[in-house]
Amino acid sequence: MKKTYLAIGASLLFGPSLSFSATVVSVDFYLNGGGWDFHERATNSANWNLDQVGAGVESVAGGNWNTFQTTATGATGTNLLDNMGASSGIGFSIVSDFHWYSKSNGSQIDKALFDGTGSLTGDSLNQARSNLRILTTQLGANTGGSVTLSLSDISYAAYDIIVYVGGDDANGRKGAMALGSSTFYYLTQAGSAFQAAPDFIQATATDEADAATANYIRFSGLSGDSQTLTLDALTGNLGITGFQVVEVIPEPSTYALAGGVFALGVTLVIRRRRKN
Repeated sequence: MKKTYLAIGASLLFGPSLSFSATVVSVDFYLNGGGWDFHERATNSANWNLDQVGAGVESVAGGNWNTFQTTATGATGTNLLDNMGASSGIGFSIVSDFHWYSKSNGSQIDKALFDGTGSLTGDSLNQARSNLRILTTQLGANTGGSVTLSLSDISYAAYDIIVYVGGDDANGRKGAMALGSSTFYYLTQAGSAFQAAPDFIQATATDEADAATANYIRFSGLSGDSQTLTLDALTGNLGITGFQVVEVIPEPSTYALAGGVFALGVTLVIRRRRKN
């Protein structure tokens, strides 16, 4: 009986539902397209401030997205701000084959969202604008190539990493994102498809044959002060458009629950022994 009670306590203590997100570090990119780059226009407009309207899978108070201009070979940054505006100490480096537009490419898709001439209005339009901005500029790889994202100086005890992905303005290009022994496969989503349904879609396929349309990958339950992620372009050009590092800590109620479960287990064991 003792083992049974302790097992119950462990399952309650470490169950996945007993955690929540704390601070978030968010990064996106722009390519300075000489005036027609969707992201450049968005960055220069007060109505497109990611920190005002909220953006991303982890759209949190404050926001404080860190925005970096890309080069053909990648991008780097240090002492990234978290969503509250404090320095996280986290640094990153991306090595790529090229940089280009992922969802924009000067298309009418961007114009409709930027000018508000499409079918979306109000909050739906603002959210679509902010989310599309994250997915606009890619640090990419040619078919058969790869993009490497390295993260350093992560001080969180536990965290998730979210990586946003795209591939020019095309549907169905296949990519694989790996971190350690975990690999997720996905198919790219065209800008026109995103405009019709401006939602984030998580890649969940762990078998290449099951790859489906997605625009982000999430690796959960991570620890350690550094991580290296690799994106392989399996068919067609594709790349990384942004990322988030999400601190995960136990809910305060978890500690109280753990204490109660432990006390209950001890009490039952003692009673059992007394009966014997």
